[in-house]
Amino acid sequence: MDLFISERDKKGKWSTPILLNNTVNTTSSEGVVAFDKKFQTMYFTRCVYEGKSNFACDIFMAKRQGKNFGPAEPLNIINRDENDSSLVGHPCITPDDKYMIFSSDMPGGFGGKDLWYMEYDSKADKWSKPKNLGNTVNTKGDEGWPYVKADGTLYFSSTGHPGLGGYDMFSATPNGDMNFGNVQNLKYPLNSASDDLGIIFEENADQGFFSSNRPGGKGKDDIYSFKMPPLEFCYRATVYDDKTGTPLANSNIVIAGTDGSSFALKTDGNGGVSLCEGEVLKDVSYNVDVTLDGYIGTGDKYSTLGLTESTTFAREYFLKPVIIGEKYDMPLVLYPFNQATLLINEEVNSADSLNYLYDLMVKNPTFVIQLESHTDTRGSVTDNQKLSQRRAQTCVDYLVGRGIDTARLVASGKGESEPLISDQKINAMATEEEKEIAHQKNRRTVFTILRYDYVPKQ
Repeated sequence: MDLFISERDKKGKWSTPILLNNTVNTTSSEGVVAFDKKFQTMYFTRCVYEGKSNFACDIFMAKRQGKNFGPAEPLNIINRDENDSSLVGHPCITPDDKYMIFSSDMPGGFGGKDLWYMEYDSKADKWSKPKNLGNTVNTKGDEGWPYVKADGTLYFSSTGHPGLGGYDMFSATPNGDMNFGNVQNLKYPLNSASDDLGIIFEENADQGFFSSNRPGGKGKDDIYSFKMPPLEFCYRATVYDDKTGTPLANSNIVIAGTDGSSFALKTDGNGGVSLCEGEVLKDVSYNVDVTLDGYIGTGDKYSTLGLTESTTFAREYFLKPVIIGEKYDMPLVLYPFNQATLLINEEVNSADSLNYLYDLMVKNPTFVIQLESHTDTRGSVTDNQKLSQRRAQTCVDYLVGRGIDTARLVASGKGESEPLISDQKINAMATEEEKEIAHQKNRRTVFTILRYDYVPKQ
């Protein structure tokens, strides 16, 4: 085997292959080429034949000289006086020129041919001693044809990882210098039941080339090109009545993207909407508001940031019907004993809980609500009534501070009149810790909708 060059023109057509100069090609076999990032140094595999004798393969290098390459020199990765049988080949240079990954069955591996690496010392102009890439990548089978993409992802071929047959191509994500994990099969159609190997990517593109001896080729191992399909994203949503489960037609779904895009949708007779015709774009986050007259509106978010596979965002929204005077649950708003300040510690952040109510009022701008605060049963009835009123006012003040109109908020203290857990149950508890937790649950705030006819100020 020899090394050839073919150039692609602006129309994408490849020229007739030209044999590389005889400082590189010999009567032996040369193959599997890698370059440094400036394309000034070429590394390749050579398997020497002399007469009828076959010698172990080694990695050679050649410096560019004009349009050609100068004399090829062995890297001498293995001391052939001590080991004349181990194979060394398939060089790959990382994008930063810092490491070389290669394949070898030298002693110290995990199976047949493993992937190994060396670090380049630019000051000494030499490569370090080889280190095995580890058994996350290497198996009892054979690993070869490494390639590192610009984002640091390692690609290689293996007979040891589960695949479709023969050599399959795999990817592994970087976890630091020369540490890779999450090995994934590249699957069909890149892989087949035949041997698939030597994948490379074009610069800054999800397209490239690999070799395969799959049926339908021109000979044995053929070169194939591939192009990753464009990412497609779809948003599908259905809106239901929370109490009956009935789909809600004519619900309003407003979607705003961080790219400035916006969509105002209404659900169909089945309560559904969809954006699946290219409206959902790559690397954009979307905010969703769902509303319907007579129901408590809700919201949602979804994002395509960082996604590498086509994705459908399937959502179901359950809207609670507005029932005047009904108490609605909300995230827990708690208070320290005998205080009206919001409880904030490692376990509870009552300010975050009130942000839920803030978002609800923003999404439902016609609501007028009453905040009801409660105390536990310790202390006098009169003091507890005053304390609960202050607690309700604390919540109102917080929401007003975030921009909610005071005309939409009513503070109501309920004192100790409506405990969640009775004194009888609390007194029966075994430990003081359990009792305190129960008392704290009684120190709560809920909300009721008084009406939904408020007209927002312009």
